[in-house]
Amino acid sequence: MIDFVSTRPGIRPDQAACARLFAAIIARAVLDAVREPNTTERAGKATRRTIDKHAMSALEFFFEPSEFERYADLAGLDARDIRRALVAGKFARGPHSPLDEGHARILRLRLRLSGIDYREGA
Repeated sequence: MIDFVSTRPGIRPDQAACARLFAAIIARAVLDAVREPNTTERAGKATRRTIDKHAMSALEFFFEPSEFERYADLAGLDARDIRRALVAGKFARGPHSPLDEGHARILRLRLRLSGIDYREGA
């Protein structure tokens, strides 16, 4: 179970609001990372410079030095767990989840095309 900071007993309203904001930023970045690929990406010929700019920004946010770790911590999430789930395609399934295995394939394709080394500890 995810222990979101915003759901902890005794949390101040301003802390809960801040935690929800950082969780929303992370959720938006996930959606950006798996958005529909452009023609060059679909052909497997994209480079880091030709990958969809929103998707590339999201990949850099998750897999390169950024504020991601701090945002995840402030939301009560583990950054490593999120990265592992993204790479493995372990998205929540169900009627309320906008993500599926096709999105996982898009993410892995973009990681390969971008040259980002996403192995644990890399």
